Amino acid sequence: MASNVTLSDIEQAMLGRLVPLGILHDVAIGLLDAEHLERPVIERQVFVSYRGSNFGDQLTMNGTNQRREIEFEVISRFQDLRIHNEAYPLLVAIRKALTGFKPVPQALLPLRQINERFNDRFLEAGIWAYTQLFKLTVINFEE
Repeated sequence: MASNVTLSDIEQAMLGRLVPLGILHDVAIGLLDAEHLERPVIERQVFVSYRGSNFGDQLTMNGTNQRREIEFEVISRFQDLRIHNEAYPLLVAIRKALTGFKPVPQALLPLRQINERFNDRFLEAGIWAYTQLFKLTVINFEE
């Protein structure tokens, strides 16, 4: 049974869970794309982006039921991290908002955080960032 749910739908559902954090932590929230990466940081930003998938064995003989592990990256960018009291509470709030959330009915397991790291790929531009990687396990997911 094919699904009409797309990766974009999952990203949008995740963003919906993060929108209230924008008000509480004074951050801009959106999808990560090349255009956003090239823009200057507006104090604090949070982006969601699809990172990739791993596929498991077929669960039925007809091949339509396959387990899929989907990874999404949440990047929090800051102009200044000399005082970490802004970054750390936001990382905790993101973790609490997304951990255990099932953004689609096809989810076998809810979102869970895999790792959290300082991300130095933006440092040359003077941007401090953290990456939080979340995994979602689904079945019957076709785009």
